Amino acid sequence: MLLELENAIIERLGSKGILTHGWSGKPDELFMKPKSFPAVRVVLESADFEEMHFSKVYGAKVRLSLLVFFRSLRDRGSGAYELIEKAIKAITGVTLSGFDLRLQGLSLMYHESGEFCYQVKFTGYGKYVVELDEIEPLVKRITTYEDDEIISDVYSPNP
Repeated sequence: MLLELENAIIERLGSKGILTHGWSGKPDELFMKPKSFPAVRVVLESADFEEMHFSKVYGAKVRLSLLVFFRSLRDRGSGAYELIEKAIKAITGVTLSGFDLRLQGLSLMYHESGEFCYQVKFTGYGKYVVELDEIEPLVKRITTYEDDEIISDVYSPNP
């Protein structure tokens, strides 16, 4: 579910010409600067589940952020605004991988030496269905003993 959502966001932003990467999950790599600017990094922050009508069906609320990395030779990061708006328009109100994505906020995370990182927060609302595993086959095993000796050992899996 989460991987599919991340991939759908990356694909959607990529189709709009925005270089986008997922986050590897290693904390020290979250703010590693991308090799090329501008770039966007998708970070899935949390997911809350609420049981619905059946124990295998959940309402899901996913919180995620787009980290928008931008480099400017000027002292301001205003050149990133166009990229941020383009990313917001690309995924706000769109249903990706079964989640309706809604914009929550924008903030400047850091800036130094002409490099900027903005965080665009989203909440996704959707449904998660737990896939049932294959049914384990029933096994019938009958072992009979006489004193300490096994007389018979019958094993048959039931389909």
